[in-house]
Amino acid sequence: MLLYKIYTVTEYSDWYEAQTYKSQRQVAKRLSKIEEEGYFGHGRDLDENGDGLQELKFNDGRRIYYVIIPEDNVVLLLGGNKNGQDKDIKKARGIISKAQAKVS
Repeated sequence: MLLYKIYTVTEYSDWYEAQTYKSQRQVAKRLSKIEEEGYFGHGRDLDENGDGLQELKFNDGRRIYYVIIPEDNVVLLLGGNKNGQDKDIKKARGIISKAQAKVS
């Protein structure tokens, strides 16, 4: 039984498809742990204004931004790198309403 159901939006899918095969495998492994074990690993809470934004961190600087809607649905919003983090966080915040509609 899955602990979390993962959904994606177009912006995330576009980012994921642009990753190397090795990176895609690493991301898939991490997402599998979330779905099956509820283990998110290293991350950061970016919920400064009640929007629920969260960040998964990878050791190579990669980032995945997501929200949990309601409690057991994870919607992947966007991926990026540490060096573009501020821009990516702003963009991810703009996608949250799209994510809510995806799950509703």
